[in-house]
Amino acid sequence: MSECVVRMEMPSCCHDCPFEADQWDYPICRVTGRSEGYRFDARNNRMVDCPIVCSLPEGHGDLIDRDSMVEEWVDEKIGNPHADYEADDVIYDLKKRTVIVPKDKAYEP
Repeated sequence: MSECVVRMEMPSCCHDCPFEADQWDYPICRVTGRSEGYRFDARNNRMVDCPIVCSLPEGHGDLIDRDSMVEEWVDEKIGNPHADYEADDVIYDLKKRTVIVPKDKAYEP
């Protein structure tokens, strides 16, 4: 399953979520297609398998692809067991990583 970033406020319950469909007192998640049944209190709870994982904090920095950096370093280390990284190398590699989510406009390092 792929993940995506949706810019929205984190709903506190299914009833406040734009992905909730109320089918005759059976709240259904439009993303997962699941329902907890008519006894589920959608006004006070979120479904256990809610696909909305979290919200990013205000003023966050760039989110980068850390795994690609680790893979590259492991490949270099295996190819050259004497490879040693200096702080400048780490900073350079971090700066050249692909940005997945750009920093928040309010970001202040």
